[in-house]
Amino acid sequence: MLKITKISVIALVAMCLFSCKKENIEEALTSKTWRYVDYTKDLNPSSNPEPYDNGFRYALIGDCMKDDRLYFGTDGILQIHKGKELCYVDSAEIEYVPYFYDKVNNKLEIDFGYYSEVVEVSSKQIKYVIFVAPSLGFDGFIFILQ
Repeated sequence: MLKITKISVIALVAMCLFSCKKENIEEALTSKTWRYVDYTKDLNPSSNPEPYDNGFRYALIGDCMKDDRLYFGTDGILQIHKGKELCYVDSAEIEYVPYFYDKVNNKLEIDFGYYSEVVEVSSKQIKYVIFVAPSLGFDGFIFILQ
């Protein structure tokens, strides 16, 4: 009886491993509405990248960004729906920005002129880093989308 139970457990684990779909960043990006959150909301700090020289810092997310909603379209266009708190007085209500995900190098390019490395993807959180010049004294900023 114990042998049958062990075989059943092994079969169940094997089915899960081979049938469970690995999270894909393109699917995750387009699957929901995202918003920027600050470091206090990080669901998985252990996914932060190892420092190269002086470590990474969480990006400071101002109130004007926290109420924005981001929609990554399957057409490569990011729609940023501005909330009530605007970063700039003359900001458009909706901003359309091209984006591209480079599967080979695991880079997310949003048309702000920055390349970023994706360090975590799940249905609840996407985390990416933007590298900065070494002269700033640290390696880069960590951004979190939830």
